[in-house]
Amino acid sequence: MQNAYKQIDDYQCIFKKQERVNGKRLPQETILLKFKKPFSIYMKWIKEPHKDQEILYVRGWNDDKLRAHPGSFPDITVNLNPTGSLAMRDNRHPVTEAGIGQTIKMVSDDYHYAMKHPQDSVKYFDRGMKTVGARKARCFEAIMPLKEHSPYYAHRAVICIDDSLNLPSRVTIYDKTNTLVEDYFYTKFHLNIGLSKKDFQPDNPNYNF
Repeated sequence: MQNAYKQIDDYQCIFKKQERVNGKRLPQETILLKFKKPFSIYMKWIKEPHKDQEILYVRGWNDDKLRAHPGSFPDITVNLNPTGSLAMRDNRHPVTEAGIGQTIKMVSDDYHYAMKHPQDSVKYFDRGMKTVGARKARCFEAIMPLKEHSPYYAHRAVICIDDSLNLPSRVTIYDKTNTLVEDYFYTKFHLNIGLSKKDFQPDNPNYNF
């Protein structure tokens, strides 16, 4: 995954996420996601809930705030601190942690830490080939030790990697009680399509900021 991501300058995909926030499992969200390195991201919700909501964030632009509007009444465009309470409402992660690059970093950080700490006895299981988003993916499961202040991202994770793209296609995260807390899908990838600055500007005529 790391090697494959190094070859990517920009991409567009459909991102689906379902999270448990404050003990409540929220409905799945479906988002059109555009990303360009080093960190420019545009997201538009294309189905309910939150249909027509848009978010735009470019690292270092707009005083490092995200620009957003809800897509429904009152449809007011606002600038928000990415880690502030309003931007984080019903979210486990800020927009600054969105995208496949951050997903790969989370997986690789835990893997490299486990390799350096064999006493933790992290267990890996090959779950074989599965179909994720109509594409073949190799899936594996990682089980990390239960610790009060664990250095690992989660207790259990199931990661599926697109068999031809070598990019994450689904990541499912469980907490120490084996309760699902995060379920992320990446589908319909378009890689290195030449996204321009206009794709990450609020005056783009295809956007509604």
